[in-house]
Amino acid sequence: MKIQIRLLLSPILLWLILFHSNGLCDTRVHRGGNVRMNIADYGYIGNLGQGREGAMGDPENDDEWAPQCEFPAESGSQYLYQGGLWIGALVLMENQEVPRVSVALDGWIRGIRELYADFDSEIIERSNIRGATDYLDRETYSPDAVATQEFLSEFADTLTDPDYVSEDPVDGEHMPLGISVKQKSLVWDDRELVDFIIIEWEVENISDQHLKNLYLGLFIDGDVGATDERNGYTDDLSGLAKWRYFENQDGEIDSVRINLSYIADNDGRPLVVNQGNDFTAPGVSGIMMLDSPNPELETSFNWWVSNGDASLDYGPNWQDDGAHDYWTDDYGTPMGDVRKYFLMSNRELDYDMVYSNDPDYIREHPQEFRDRWDEERIIESHDWRNPRDDERTPEDLIERVCTGSDAKFLQSWGPLGVFDHIDENGMRIYRLNPGESFTLTVAYVCAEGFHDPNLPQGNREGTIDPNKFDFTDLWRNAATAQAAFDEYLSVDNSPIPLLPEFIMLSPNYPNPFNSSTIVIYSATNEGIVSLSIIDNMGRVARSWEEQVNKPGVFSFAIDGSGLTAGNYYLQAIQNGSRNYAKLILLR
Repeated sequence: MKIQIRLLLSPILLWLILFHSNGLCDTRVHRGGNVRMNIADYGYIGNLGQGREGAMGDPENDDEWAPQCEFPAESGSQYLYQGGLWIGALVLMENQEVPRVSVALDGWIRGIRELYADFDSEIIERSNIRGATDYLDRETYSPDAVATQEFLSEFADTLTDPDYVSEDPVDGEHMPLGISVKQKSLVWDDRELVDFIIIEWEVENISDQHLKNLYLGLFIDGDVGATDERNGYTDDLSGLAKWRYFENQDGEIDSVRINLSYIADNDGRPLVVNQGNDFTAPGVSGIMMLDSPNPELETSFNWWVSNGDASLDYGPNWQDDGAHDYWTDDYGTPMGDVRKYFLMSNRELDYDMVYSNDPDYIREHPQEFRDRWDEERIIESHDWRNPRDDERTPEDLIERVCTGSDAKFLQSWGPLGVFDHIDENGMRIYRLNPGESFTLTVAYVCAEGFHDPNLPQGNREGTIDPNKFDFTDLWRNAATAQAAFDEYLSVDNSPIPLLPEFIMLSPNYPNPFNSSTIVIYSATNEGIVSLSIIDNMGRVARSWEEQVNKPGVFSFAIDGSGLTAGNYYLQAIQNGSRNYAKLILLR
C-alpha cells in the first residue's frame, strides 16, 4: 500500500515546491539572544534553504533570507531545516472514533499545511525593555512582557478551502479538529539566558464536540551544517538525552529526567571532510518540555529516515507496538492521520540513531516502564525490533543510518485535556470539551561543544563513537531554560481547572483484584478527602474519610472483603472537586 502511494507521489514532489506559503503567513526572526530563529504565525519554525524557491524572507533585514536556526548568532551554522506543530486527537465520526491530526508541516509531502492565521493578522512583538522597538520603529514595550523579545500569534485548523489547504494523498481533503492555538515565543538578552528559545502553546477546542486523548507534538527536520552546505541533511544524527547529570551540593553526581530530543551533525565537519577538526557545526540543538497541565502526561520520541524508495524508509519500533497493518515493521515515515496519531501516542522513546547498527545494544536496552513509587518494579517492558535480525532491512541502510543520515524526529506529549474516566483496559481517558483549553510549554535549546576539537570523530566511513559526544553544555542550557521558565512563566493561566484540587495520579493496582488493591492520589489542598465505593446501581457500598494535613501524594489500601464480585467506582471529593476511578473485584 505504502509503496504504491510513494510511486504515485514521485512526480508530485517535483512540482509542489511552489507551496511554502511565503505570502500566506507572517514571520519574524528572534534576535534577542544567541539563537537566530525564523518563527511563522502558524506553528512553523525554520525555513527552506538559502536560495530555494519559496524560502521566507526576514522583514527586519530587507527581506533577505531568514536564518533557520543559526547558532551561535552570526556564525553561519544552522541547526534546523524546518519544524512544525502537530496536534492530534480522537473524534467521533459516524459512531466510530477516528484519529485526526492537523499539522503546520507534514515533513514529507510538500505543501501539506493545515494551520492558518487570519490572512490580515500579523505577529505581535513585545518586550519588557522600555524604549524597545520593532523593525518598523513601533514601540514594543509591554508591562505584560517578561522577556527581551516576545512574538505572539494565533492560528487555527478550521480553514478547508482547497485553494489554500492541499489534499493529503492518504486522507484526502482536510478534516479539522476544530482547534485554535495561541503561540508565544520568548528570548532573553541576559548572558546566562541566550542559548534557548521558549515556546508556549495555548490550545482551545473551538468545535462543538469533545476531543478525546489529544496529543501535541513538534516535528523537526534538522539538516545541520553551514548555511551554504547543500548536502548537510545527509549526515545528521538524532537521539534522546533522557537525563541531565550534574554535581550536587555533596559533590556527588546526580541526575534529573529531562527527555530532551536532539539533532546534530554526525561529526561537526562538512560532508566532504572526513577527518580532523575543521568544524562548521560542532554544536547540537533539541527540544524539551518545560511544563504541562497533566501530571500523567507521557512523552514519545520517534525518529525516522524518509526516502522516495520505500524499501529504504526506516524507523525503530517495538516488536509488539500493535501498529495498524504492521506498517512500522517496514517504514518510518508516518503518512496520513492514522499513522501520525499512532506515532504521537505510542509512548516510544527510540534508541539513539548511532546505535542502529549495534544489535547487542538494542537487545540489551528494551524500553521499560517502572512504577513511579517503586523504581525497582517494572510494569511494562518492550523489546525493539532488531534491524540486524530482520531480513527486510537492507544491511547497507543500517550502516548508513548509524553514521548519519537525513534524520527527522517527532517529540510529542499527551494525553492532554481534563481527566474523564478509566476505560475497560485500565487506560486513563482525557477529554478537551468545547470551550476548554490547556497550555503546554517547551524550550528549543542550543549548545556548543557537542563535538570536541581535541577528540574528533574518525573517518565518516567508519563508526561514529557516541562516547565522544559532549552533552555538558546541552545539560547546562537545559537547566537554565527550566530555571527561566520557573522564574518568569510558571503561573497557572489556564481558563479551566486542568489540575483540580484533587487528582487521582494513577489507577489502583492491581486492577482487577480479588483481595486488596492500592489507590494513590494527590491532594493540592489541606482538608478532608471523602471517599466512597459505589456499585453499578449507584449505591454507596462503603465510605470513609482521609485527613490531609498538607498537600502531597498519598496512598491507601482497599480491602475487598465484604463486597461481592463486580465493577465499582471509587469516588473522591475534596472542597467540592471530585474524581472517579474504576475498581474491578474478582472472586
